[in-house]
Amino acid sequence: MASAGARLESGQLALSEGRWDDARASFEAALAVEATPEAHEGVAWAAVWTNDGDAAIAALDHAHRLYLARDERRGAARVAGWLAWCYGSFRGQYAVPAGWGERARQLLDGL
Repeated sequence: MASAGARLESGQLALSEGRWDDARASFEAALAVEATPEAHEGVAWAAVWTNDGDAAIAALDHAHRLYLARDERRGAARVAGWLAWCYGSFRGQYAVPAGWGERARQLLDGL
């Protein structure tokens, strides 16, 4: 059985080659081994490229929570920014992105 790290690498390679379904499958396989923010973020990018906004938002939300649990503020802020974009782009909800944008700004304060 491939490690979570190997599956993450496979997912990143698939993303870089535009193989969105393969990327998503690799990241989901990585999540089956270990729930990491990187794997959730990878699922989110594969979902964005296949226009699956609901899956992208759910995956980014999981990634955000896991980055916060690790106290990785930069990662949490990056994901918050992409959550803002996803809510606006996929759902047309423009108040929600303002909140996520503010959250990203707060996380970056002092860094």
